[in-house]
Amino acid sequence: MAPMGSRDRGDPCAMTASSYSSDTPLRTIDEAAAYLRVGRRTVWRLIGQDLLPCVRIVARTFVDQRDLDAFIARSSTRPRARVKRLA
Repeated sequence: MAPMGSRDRGDPCAMTASSYSSDTPLRTIDEAAAYLRVGRRTVWRLIGQDLLPCVRIVARTFVDQRDLDAFIARSSTRPRARVKRLA
């Protein structure tokens, strides 16, 4: 069951079980939260904002490990190069 505050437009999961093969590395919401080092509520918020895809199988929600890795890659920032000021 999705937590309160999830999208009212229906199921936030864009994919269904038939879209995935059995070798797809799926993670539970708890596992996804631990992997991202955030809380469960943050994972649900990312799903609700269409920033993190998920799959629903029966009454359980999962996140593909590849989607977690892609989210991290998209969210990563690189330090800016230092610019020397001329005196």
